[in-house]
Amino acid sequence: MGTRRIVLFVAWALGCGSDGGDAPLSDAGQDAEADSGAGADAGGGGIDAAVPPDCPTGPDGADTTEVLADGQVRAGRVADVAALIGGPSADGRVGDFKIYGSRAAFIVQSERVGDNYATGGGALIDADLARAPGEPGADAIDEFVTTPGIVAFTASCVGVVEDGSSGEALVRAVGTDANIGIINGLGFQVTYPVGLIIVNDYRLAADSSSLEVTTRVVNPTALLLPMDLGDFLLLSDDAMDPFDMESGFGRMTFRSPIIGSAGEASHFAVGVFPAEGDLDANYLGIGQFLADGPGGDISIFIYRMGSATLAQNEEASYTRYVAVGHDVDDIVRERQRIVPGAGEGLVRISGVVREEKSKEPVAGARVHVTSATSYASAAMTDEDGRYEAVVPAGTYSVVATGATIGQDVIVPNQAPPDPPFAAGRHRGPAVEVDATAGDVTQDLGIGPAVPIDLTLRDGDGEPVAGKVTFEFADGVDPTPPDPKLGERNPYGFASNVFWTSDGRITGFVAPGSYRVVATAGFDYELDARDAELAGPEPYAAEFTLERAIDRTGYASLDAHLHAAPSIHGEVTLEERLVTNLAEGLDSMAASDHDRVVDYGPAVARTGLGDRIVIMPSEEISTFLNGHFNPYPVILRPELPDNGRIDWWDGMTVDEMFREAIDDMGAIVMQINHGGGNSRGAYFNDAGYDPVTGEVAHPDRWSDLFNTIEIVNGKGDGNWEPEVEIFYGLVNHGKRVGITGVSDSHHRIPEAGYGRTYVRLDDEVPTPESVAIAVRDGHTVVSGGPLVLLRAGEDASVGEGDTIELDAPGTVHLSIRVEAPAWIPVETLTLVQEGVPIEEIEVEGGAPVWFDETRDVPVDRDTWFVVRVDGTSDLGPAYPGAIPFAITSPVYVSVAE
Repeated sequence: MGTRRIVLFVAWALGCGSDGGDAPLSDAGQDAEADSGAGADAGGGGIDAAVPPDCPTGPDGADTTEVLADGQVRAGRVADVAALIGGPSADGRVGDFKIYGSRAAFIVQSERVGDNYATGGGALIDADLARAPGEPGADAIDEFVTTPGIVAFTASCVGVVEDGSSGEALVRAVGTDANIGIINGLGFQVTYPVGLIIVNDYRLAADSSSLEVTTRVVNPTALLLPMDLGDFLLLSDDAMDPFDMESGFGRMTFRSPIIGSAGEASHFAVGVFPAEGDLDANYLGIGQFLADGPGGDISIFIYRMGSATLAQNEEASYTRYVAVGHDVDDIVRERQRIVPGAGEGLVRISGVVREEKSKEPVAGARVHVTSATSYASAAMTDEDGRYEAVVPAGTYSVVATGATIGQDVIVPNQAPPDPPFAAGRHRGPAVEVDATAGDVTQDLGIGPAVPIDLTLRDGDGEPVAGKVTFEFADGVDPTPPDPKLGERNPYGFASNVFWTSDGRITGFVAPGSYRVVATAGFDYELDARDAELAGPEPYAAEFTLERAIDRTGYASLDAHLHAAPSIHGEVTLEERLVTNLAEGLDSMAASDHDRVVDYGPAVARTGLGDRIVIMPSEEISTFLNGHFNPYPVILRPELPDNGRIDWWDGMTVDEMFREAIDDMGAIVMQINHGGGNSRGAYFNDAGYDPVTGEVAHPDRWSDLFNTIEIVNGKGDGNWEPEVEIFYGLVNHGKRVGITGVSDSHHRIPEAGYGRTYVRLDDEVPTPESVAIAVRDGHTVVSGGPLVLLRAGEDASVGEGDTIELDAPGTVHLSIRVEAPAWIPVETLTLVQEGVPIEEIEVEGGAPVWFDETRDVPVDRDTWFVVRVDGTSDLGPAYPGAIPFAITSPVYVSVAE
């Protein structure tokens, strides 16, 4: 979580509890009433502050493994792991509470300390469609935190009130307000719990696909308490894009009757809507900011439903619904069914989506219904190409698009979607529909798709993992994507990227003129060809990728990688494994934000465990002291998030590092993106001076780190501050390992730029052997080239090692640079103690750009590194990146 997130929480923290300059919400009933009976459920009446409500007692409710038929609903404590909900964000455990029916299922956390950032009990943590036993789940709720003011609800008890036998299920959580620890991690007190009485009722009716959530808040204190009533909602970015009913998927969120997230490549959607009126989804004016700008895909929402000022013993309540469905239209219809007035004056717009050339029906297309002032709905076509959307009577624009974003990862053993998605198609023409008088039937067109059948082989004819990029022939998309419709290209110059772990790619692209480029990371030459794709015949091609560099004895590591469990990760664990292999990586540190993730199940599902070394880790993502990766760490499944470090609980840097090393077993303690002047950069925050070696803020410093990142993601020289710090540390006697990492949170930006070549010699790659080699400095940081630096006449002393001389004299250095032709090396610099002593214009060519020796006089202990640079853009494999590499030091010890 970077600087943007710091500002996000500051804005929220400083703005909550006031109107922030916003006008009052105009919709009736939005401002919660402040009287003792407001919003009370029919079974309980108002809450008496003098007599706090009892915790639910009695039986644990129904058997939660039973498959339910229409008309049935159940609530009960989960006793069997088979009853839990699956999906990328699933956090439920045995002992939590399940409330479900024939259409939807939800998990409410028990009183336990939970996962993620808001850890209090009694929260809604999982939501999904009701699924058959064994069917993969799709839960996308990372956080659903009740926030009456700048506090988070935490339950002291959770229980079943109605088990469903009456036709309704009800789980009740009773508790109070608590600190939001991660906000207090800003370094000063922001959240101020006062002992509110809070009751959350989770109610599910039979045959409903939405869970009613009613919060009642009572002020038992003598304070006069103003508060905004709302929630903090964080949804998974994994194959999901945020939407609202103003801007669709364009993420220009203001007020909206529904906010949520829908699959960019999945038959699943989740949304939240209030019992009446709109959600203030641009609360404090940061709706776009939370999404990472207009058109952004980060599903973070801080919304309010009203405000209240409570005197002693006064109560406020608010109700919202969490709905699940196959697409946006299901969420829209559920709101129409529940919210008074929303179901009046409705019409159906329906029809068949057909391919423009063949006129054949197209399954898995998304039909968007928009008006001049709103995004009304979106519905997926069925296997017969049929769609139907229910909207208020009016005039609309209706258009069909494909249902993917041109980023296709071929995951082994993963079943295809049913129905398949309409991939590789340009959107059809928008049609104006007049539905003011009643239902309208309107067929739609969509562009054709060309099937592709591709094979990637190495120079020996063996299948090779890699990726294929379809660049527009003239570099311009003839049909630019419309963010409001959820359309995105992987790059501005390319329509599609495919990743494969076994050299086989099948899929679809739109007709057009392309340059088709196959790559397999830094180790191989690329293979490119021009192609005119017209269809309907498949485009079949075989690409040959010749190995360019010999990295025998070296592992290829990305030591900073995110996936769906991170707050803005947009790649599944299975996809991360495939993309890593396709980019030429064989080792990784699984470093999601403040979560230790178990890749074991994903490895088992894909069968890729014997091809990649996975080091469990987490990115300890503090606001004030920097970000850090310890690896490999042990999994502690009995603890929240497999044993994360709760840095927000006032831990010092030294305490964090000691826990990572002593309790989690970390071999490497890595400083992430520690240079530069930004807040959250470790060396900047600690006030480290690489020239003097002095630390201005020792309370923010620990000597327990042993590795620093040099390259963090793609860029043009953005590593120079880290290089300077690296030189300073070594000059002042601290030997550190150095790494190159991608810090990738998505499929694109890609894994593997930068990366670290880890010298293992004859060691078998394991989490321990790779980590020890990194710690001991046996590494080359790479943004393309592999640079080998050896000392001694027999070139036996490598990176991180020391050559010993009996007396002052000369040290013999051997320098070799390898890279494929598409990674041109232009300059080589030999550096001694951080000072360039020779700069060379490289005149060689691929694959061996430089292979020479140097004899350098030495009269004292010293050290050498070699760096190489280039200026050519490395697209399409890594657009926006340039060639760079630097070795770890070779040390020289001179006897006195």
